[in-house]
Amino acid sequence: MFYYEGLSCPVCKRAFSKNEDIVVCPQCGLPHHRDCWKQIGKCHQADKHGTSEQWSREKVRAQAEEAQQTATSEDFSGKICSRCHTRNKEYAEFCTHCGHQLPWDDWNSTPSAPPMGEYTPFQSPWTTTAGEVYTETERLGNVTAKDMAAVVGQNTVYYIPRFRRINSGEKSQWNWSAFVLGPFWLLFRKQYLFGILLLLIQNIVLTVGYYWTLPVSLAKTTEELVTAVQTVSNNKLALPVSLLLCAILVVRILLAIYANALYKTRCEKKIIEARDKTPDLSSAELGSVGGASMVTPMICYFVSNVVMNFVSLYLLSL
Repeated sequence: MFYYEGLSCPVCKRAFSKNEDIVVCPQCGLPHHRDCWKQIGKCHQADKHGTSEQWSREKVRAQAEEAQQTATSEDFSGKICSRCHTRNKEYAEFCTHCGHQLPWDDWNSTPSAPPMGEYTPFQSPWTTTAGEVYTETERLGNVTAKDMAAVVGQNTVYYIPRFRRINSGEKSQWNWSAFVLGPFWLLFRKQYLFGILLLLIQNIVLTVGYYWTLPVSLAKTTEELVTAVQTVSNNKLALPVSLLLCAILVVRILLAIYANALYKTRCEKKIIEARDKTPDLSSAELGSVGGASMVTPMICYFVSNVVMNFVSLYLLSL
């Protein structure tokens, strides 16, 4: 059963349908179309928050219950929902108003999966599995957790708790994505300067390393392979290339340790710059200055591979 059946977007006044992207106000729970939320940048009834007129699903259920009690249609002759007390059709599997699963004796067909829960526009679970509770107004350095979540965009469930620990003095953490992906993680998180610089250095070192081990790659027989290994070992590039490759690994390890702290600093800087230009910037608009980009790392990956292949072909032709 569709969880938002019977409800309409307060902005465009259009009833919700199953395939639409719907978000709810994290304070009162009022559902909106995502585009409508972005359009106004806040809850449509934000001015009523904290008052007796604040929207709540309980009020809607109470109004629906009152309307159902006055209904006399024979189509609603089934039992009453135990959660919202709405009278349903006798063959209904879920309550037509709140989506609650009806008792087994009310089913005349195989039950389907229960509806998915609501989520906030920022997709930020402010209570973690460890029991840590976060509020949107909590300060993470010089910015609020709400602004930080808007700028981080994807995977706030990972970054917001770690930013909080960094704010408490824990500077070193381990980020597996930064270690495995290296410069591509930096590019994905829109840290373009460091990402491109690290990618260039990494590709140069790998190219030198390929040139160093080229005789081994060209060996066709066992004898040629043994000779090639001896040649590579005695090559003047052996020590410097080995040190450079080790340096790349060290850089990856350091990046993994301090990636979260560097990313927090970058997000904080972006928020402060955006707020200085437009103090009343909405969270939806603020999210456009941050977030993640899959396109940039993909382009850089393919370009670097093409360049490396051309270099390899050139070296093989020498």
